[in-house]
Amino acid sequence: MLPQFSPDGNKIAFQSSRTGYSEIWICNADGSNLIQVTNNRTLTGSPHWSPDGRYLAFDSRPGAHSEVDIIDVPGGQTRTVARFPDAESVIPSWSHDGKWIYFSSNHGGKTFHIWKVGIENGATATDAPAQLSKSIGLAALESRDGRSVLFADPSNPGIWTVPRDGGTESLLWKGPGPDLWSNWVPAKDGLYFLSPNRPGSDIEFLNFTTGQVSHLAKLDKPSFYGLALSPDGRSLLYSQQDRNDHQILLLKDFH
Repeated sequence: MLPQFSPDGNKIAFQSSRTGYSEIWICNADGSNLIQVTNNRTLTGSPHWSPDGRYLAFDSRPGAHSEVDIIDVPGGQTRTVARFPDAESVIPSWSHDGKWIYFSSNHGGKTFHIWKVGIENGATATDAPAQLSKSIGLAALESRDGRSVLFADPSNPGIWTVPRDGGTESLLWKGPGPDLWSNWVPAKDGLYFLSPNRPGSDIEFLNFTTGQVSHLAKLDKPSFYGLALSPDGRSLLYSQQDRNDHQILLLKDFH
């Protein structure tokens, strides 16, 4: 789940638990040449490529709380760039110039907000992360012009925006949708998203100029977490829920 195209469109990074643990994997854009990037043996996910394609930012939980890490691709050194001892830090994304990573954290409270941390040469470049949003925020993505940061509020439909350096937040689009906080992605002149229709979600496009929403396709099965746009703007990646299995186990002689 949570797939992401590489900047050149040749690779896909994604989160998978195929080994029994949630880890980061990459493959070619056609699905071939599957490579496991992390081997943390803990909850690891939400990969996002740096603009130059050298690094992947992701979240991982090595202890009581999750943190934001960077790894050289493929198979290089891992460095922690955002961590709070009292809070979760999750769902990173890069600025277009590669100098910042945006992420969500509940540091200082119970709800998640949008934060950012400076990055230089694949490592932290600022003393401490800075909080951008006061509203609840997940899945921050920088706008195409780099002036603002878009984010989803799971408690409210639609997409919100806040200036890149912090400030007054505003509602960019009131929804309905996306169906899940991760299922939207900015484009050159609008926004692709998965609508909350059931049983299969619709792929729709919001035109920023006209404010109109157009229907593109309907999924046969329920969507899961993740929607990404290829660099050339011609392909969308999404995560689909094929099945939902549960098991009942019997524990004996546990005294």
